[in-house]
Amino acid sequence: MLDDINKKIIETDYCDKEVLGFCSDFFGDEISIFIDIDGEKCWKISFLMCSHVQYNTDAAWGWRKKGNLVRNMNKQQLGYYCQELSVAENSEVEGFYDVYFDLSILTGNITCKDIIVEQIPLEQVNRFWETN
Repeated sequence: MLDDINKKIIETDYCDKEVLGFCSDFFGDEISIFIDIDGEKCWKISFLMCSHVQYNTDAAWGWRKKGNLVRNMNKQQLGYYCQELSVAENSEVEGFYDVYFDLSILTGNITCKDIIVEQIPLEQVNRFWETN
């Protein structure tokens, strides 16, 4: 199963692709990362039944200390590009995976039960920067 998941992730050709969103739903049970494909479609990589989610952002970096909220930024101010998505078997809980992700200025770790990789239309992604 791990080989299949890693193969699907590698097939997204994610490296240096623009990240359109990082979402936590259902009280952290599901995490989704949206990666641009061609301006019309994107990859949605969903991490399901998450038991651990930890991430770091650029909020404490000098330019962000002035109170710049990501929600108020325009497209040119955003800098999220997928650098790494790696998946390994969790050594503590059978059937769970450990995920490390690097989205340039958002990095973190997830422990989850399942991972789904799918293509979706870009219209399904909240592109808040288009209204800024």
